[in-house]
Amino acid sequence: MVPRVINEFGFLFGILNCKDFALLNHVILIGKQVIYRCKNKLIKPEFEIFLHSLKRVYNIEMYIPQRREALEKNYS
Repeated sequence: MVPRVINEFGFLFGILNCKDFALLNHVILIGKQVIYRCKNKLIKPEFEIFLHSLKRVYNIEMYIPQRREALEKNYS
């Protein structure tokens, strides 16, 4: 069950009472990171920046298992 509304506590400390809490918390952390980076660069945080960061992290997360599998084949 995914929460329909995330309250301030959930946004600050994470969501624990849903099925995919790890994924949801990861997305929240990426959003916080985007806001922090934009603040340091003195630019306005925009949704496109968030989506770009989310896609970048997704590609990295998909690359890691592929790389491990390739390494295991080479060293087996």
